[in-house]
Amino acid sequence: MTFRDLVKQALLKPGLTLGFAFLAVCFLTISGYFIRQYDDFVRQRTTFLGLNMREGFVALSDLQRINLIVLEAIRAGEMGADQATRLDRATDFLFVRANAFHKSVASQPSSTGAESVMNLMDEVIVLLDTAKLDDYGDVQDLSHHLISLTDEIRRLLFVFLDEQRRAQQALVTAQSDQLRSQTLFLTGTLFFLILVAGTALLLLLRESRLRRSIVEAESRAQYLAYYDSLTGLPNRAQFQDRVLQDLENKRPLSIFFVDLDNFKGINDSQGHAAGDEVLRFVARQLATQVQAFDGYAARIAGDEFALFVPETDEERLTLLADAIMESMQVPVEFEGESLDVGLSLGIAPSDRVVESLPLGFESLCRIADFCLYASKTSGRNQYTIFDSELNEQFVARRAILTELSEAMK
Repeated sequence: MTFRDLVKQALLKPGLTLGFAFLAVCFLTISGYFIRQYDDFVRQRTTFLGLNMREGFVALSDLQRINLIVLEAIRAGEMGADQATRLDRATDFLFVRANAFHKSVASQPSSTGAESVMNLMDEVIVLLDTAKLDDYGDVQDLSHHLISLTDEIRRLLFVFLDEQRRAQQALVTAQSDQLRSQTLFLTGTLFFLILVAGTALLLLLRESRLRRSIVEAESRAQYLAYYDSLTGLPNRAQFQDRVLQDLENKRPLSIFFVDLDNFKGINDSQGHAAGDEVLRFVARQLATQVQAFDGYAARIAGDEFALFVPETDEERLTLLADAIMESMQVPVEFEGESLDVGLSLGIAPSDRVVESLPLGFESLCRIADFCLYASKTSGRNQYTIFDSELNEQFVARRAILTELSEAMK
């Protein structure tokens, strides 16, 4: 049985279908939780390091731009209108960057380095606002203070980022341990689900094999009820059903009784294996010959066979009987020896039943058996068709048997 067949059978069982659906939902739920935890870990790691670094260094870049503008003013000897405008714009950008940096570090644990950087940025903004109110009069002093504050901010910013790196490393270690535990849990759960599903499939496979064994046993029992296990021919029960069916439909038919001559001698001298081979050989020959007349052969007991032919024409019956006798001229080969097989036939056409007997299966069998007995007593290895002469003998014998039966009462 293929895996697809197992799945089809599982889907036909509501209990198994619900069970597999429950296992699938459990697995998807646990997997989804694990994926969310991993995504949170990656997102926190990226935010923790990248956001703080970006906002801090962007603010430092804006501060460097302000220094360049002030240096240009020093080289020019005064703060020009264009330079003042650029410096105002750079100051506004620095204010925005400083606020962004404040927000990025506000969600993180408190840090001395971060607080110092924020205080210095505020001090730079206050310094620039004060210089603006004074129309940037003392550019040299402004440049000196800006350079000093920028260097200090750069130093503190690297200190802060180093603190962030250490904190991140600790967080990564803790979350890695958590992820490892969750991975082990997910692996164990997955193994359990696979074990449950595998057990269910094994039980289903066992049930399927049991059902198949039962079906095969029933088929075998049904076969043995209507067929002979040794020869493969229909048995007496099926033979009787076929004859009765044709009799009920008032169809003409004839039955042959076939008995092997000296079969007991073959069994005694060569063994039962040789006897079985002879029976199989005779069965094949009878089935082959009767098939040409739209009939069929059956084994009714031991070395006794019966043939059914759907006609009563004596010429056709004689033709079939001759063909059967001729087919028996071929010896049976068994373990290097040739075994000669002879048989006797009794033939009972349905249109020649004795008037005192009702037309039926039993009456035809009695007449065929009487004809077979006549063949045996006449020297064997021949056939006898029921006729008027045999009819007189049959009636006389039946009368004698009736008188004996009444006398014994």
